[in-house]
Amino acid sequence: MKPGNPLFIAPLLVRIVIELFRFWLETRDDD
Repeated sequence: MKPGNPLFIAPLLVRIVIELFRFWLETRDDD
């Protein structure tokens, strides 16, 4: 599997975005 394979990178980016989104919601709720 090549490091630049979009099918390999896509799921990682999706997970990162979800984690960041959840973190953002938590910090926003505290305000």
